[in-house]
Amino acid sequence: MSTETVTVDMEVTETVTYAFPVTVEVPVGVADDPDALNAYLAGHDELWLGQMPQFQREQGGTRFPPTCAIT
Repeated sequence: MSTETVTVDMEVTETVTYAFPVTVEVPVGVADDPDALNAYLAGHDELWLGQMPQFQREQGGTRFPPTCAIT
């Protein structure tokens, strides 16, 4: 089999999930509705991004829009 060397532009997409607890203040109507809370936190990352562990931020672990899981 004959081979040939080529140069190509590569694009790699990576999906990363990090789980960590945060404490934030949200509007009353948002607190008890998982869908509304997810949308609110996704649109207001300034409320929780500073609570993300430093190592994860340095590794570029955030992907937007973020999602949350209420536990």
